Amino acid sequence: ASMMPVEERPPIRSSVTLGPWEIITQQCHILRSTCKCTADNTAYSGRCVACIYSDTLTLPDLPEMTFDRNFLSLRHTPSGGSISLITLDALALVDPSRDAVKVSYAAEWQEKRCDCEHLNNTVKLCDWTFKTAYRGSVSGAHSCSETKEEPGREKLLRRDQIL
Repeated sequence: ASMMPVEERPPIRSSVTLGPWEIITQQCHILRSTCKCTADNTAYSGRCVACIYSDTLTLPDLPEMTFDRNFLSLRHTPSGGSISLITLDALALVDPSRDAVKVSYAAEWQEKRCDCEHLNNTVKLCDWTFKTAYRGSVSGAHSCSETKEEPGREKLLRRDQIL
């Protein structure tokens, strides 16, 4: 049995229904950092996913570990409305000139490894992360609005059985 290349591994999708809601998750491997534009790997308009991310985002570099095919979706079955957490949609809202956040321990981490010969050969130092105002991608017959309601501290601290 030969190992399949990473691109060919199918995503793992699972779902659970809770009342009128269906919770759907999908897990897959990380996005390849290099272009793989071939006839078999052009899911979007003849371009590979790495090219789509590179062309769509205004980031100086893609995050090191981008799980491009992972998502979480909450679907209201009666209405068909849903809210999904989608990697590309979230990263598209990042403004690198405003939303770059220096990781708090980056300088300390680098200082403790100053004698590491490989650290000096690094093309880019990975001491930055990004934040975004992304709150999910809404679709279907649902709309979202601000509310003053809160779930309540007791409810958040309650130890419910894991399904």
